[in-house]
Amino acid sequence: MEAILLSNRYRMIISLSRLARELKVTSPDLITRPMGRSFFKKVASRLSCIQDGETILLDFEDIRVVDSSFIAEFIMKLIFESQSNTQRFYVKLSSLSDTTIMNIESVFKSYHSMNNSKIAVITDELINNSYAIGQVSDKGKDIINYLNINKSASAVELASFLQEESGYTAHLLEELHSLGLVKTETGRNTVLYCAI
Repeated sequence: MEAILLSNRYRMIISLSRLARELKVTSPDLITRPMGRSFFKKVASRLSCIQDGETILLDFEDIRVVDSSFIAEFIMKLIFESQSNTQRFYVKLSSLSDTTIMNIESVFKSYHSMNNSKIAVITDELINNSYAIGQVSDKGKDIINYLNINKSASAVELASFLQEESGYTAHLLEELHSLGLVKTETGRNTVLYCAI
């Protein structure tokens, strides 16, 4: 695993194709629950070295297809772990194939329908005019896109950008933060919301 310094925060980059080789997986497709569990176990064993507020970038370069079983056992479990870990970390996806994007959207939508609970993840590329996959409102996507360009903003600035009441914007920002789609930092006398 590699780590690089970015904006005074460490970012752990996990190459899924490299991890597949470590686990003796020869196919460019990541499929089945057992495979997803073995990937999660391998990554989870390395989580003790992450810093609070760190982003883990999952790089899917050279991976063609990721099926729903693998998504449920690896990506979703890692997202849930990021939200429950005593050291908060964030998950971001990179180099996704169209099929993988479609499968992630389908699994997240299915989870939401069955559990009435939202799940989403940040990507490093625009997908359907957003840097997020999952249950995110249009206004939430607007915030994510704004932060992706401007890097950080206060709740007041974001309310002005959205042309919404501060209470509504604060609620939306809290939801985005709890989903792991934005970070918070303390600025001069205010909380800043930052891109992942």
